[in-house]
Amino acid sequence: MTIETTTDAETWKTWRDAAGVEDVYYSFDYLNIWESEEKGEPVGIRFDGSAGRVLYPLVRVPLDPLDGGEGYVDVRTAYDFGGPLTFTYGTDGSTLLDQFEPEFTELLESWNTVTEFARLHPLRVETVPDNAVHHADNYVVDLSEGFEPVYDGYKSSFARNVRQAEDHGLDIAIDDDPGDEERTAFSDLYLDTMEKVDAEPFYFFDRGTLEMLMDLEEMATVTTRTSDGDIIASALVLESANDLFYFLGASDQDYLELRPNNILFDRIIRHAARSDYDHFHLGGGSQGLRRFKSQMATGTVDYHLFKRIHDHEAYEAICEAEGEDPEDDAFPPYRDHVLERA
Repeated sequence: MTIETTTDAETWKTWRDAAGVEDVYYSFDYLNIWESEEKGEPVGIRFDGSAGRVLYPLVRVPLDPLDGGEGYVDVRTAYDFGGPLTFTYGTDGSTLLDQFEPEFTELLESWNTVTEFARLHPLRVETVPDNAVHHADNYVVDLSEGFEPVYDGYKSSFARNVRQAEDHGLDIAIDDDPGDEERTAFSDLYLDTMEKVDAEPFYFFDRGTLEMLMDLEEMATVTTRTSDGDIIASALVLESANDLFYFLGASDQDYLELRPNNILFDRIIRHAARSDYDHFHLGGGSQGLRRFKSQMATGTVDYHLFKRIHDHEAYEAICEAEGEDPEDDAFPPYRDHVLERA
C-alpha cells in the first residue's frame, strides 16, 4: 500500500485522468482559486491499496499566525464540495477507506495537522466515512426525464411567479464568457446581498476570487434583466461532471416583486434539461432559501460534513491561546483568526 502527495497541478491532472475523474471540484484549477481565500496551499493525495484507490484534494493551511500555532497546519476541502473519492477493486468502499485511514493519519501527523474539515460532494462521494455527520438534505432537480415532468411538479406558487416575471418582460441570459458589465453586476449584487443578510465573514469573497470563479471553463454566469436592460439578479452555476450546481447568487432587493429569482431558476432548469445534465443541484441554506428551493425541487440528497481533530493537545492549546471555546460549533473555532492575520 502506498500514499503519495503532490503540489504540482500537472501531476495531479495525470492522477485524475488515470482514474477517469472529470469533475472540476477535484481539479487544481479549482483548488488554486481558494488558495488565497483559505490562506493555504493545494495538495493532492493519492492512495493505492489492495482494495482500490483513493483521491483526496485538500488545502493545507499553516497555523503560524496563531498563538501556539507555529509549525502546525489544518487541512480543508475547498469551498463548496470535495472529499475522498474511492475507486474499488471488486470490494466495497468501506474496506478501501479502512486501508486508507492509517496511512492518511500517519501522513497528517507528519505535517503536524491539528484539524481536518471536509464538505462531502453529495453526488460524487460514494462512500461516506463512518464518522462523517449528516448536515442537511440538499435539494436537487432530477433531469433524467427532461423538463416537462419538472415543470409539472413545480409548486403552484412558483409556477405563478415564473409567469408573473414573464409578464414583466424579464430576460435571462446564461453566458459561459460574461462581459465586464455582467461580471461587475454579479460581484456588486453578491457582495451587497452578503452585507444585507449579515453573512458570516467567510462569505465575503474577494472580488479577485469572484473573477477567477467566473473565468472557470465549467462556470456560467446567469443574469436577469428588466425590460429596460437593468441587471436585477445574477447567479453562478458550475458544471460538476454531468451535473449542474447552483454555486452563488444574489438579487436586487428593490425588484423582488418582479420575481427575478423564480424566472432565473426556471431558465437554468430548462437550460440544464436541454443540455442533458443528470441533475441540477440546488443545495440548502437558510430556512427561507430551503422553502424557496423546495418549490421546484424533485427530491433531496444527503449532504455530509467531516470534522476531525487529529492533535487534541495542540487543538486545546491553540483554542485557549486564541480565547476560543473548543466546543464551539464553528470548526475550527479559531479559523477566522487565521483568515484575518495570514
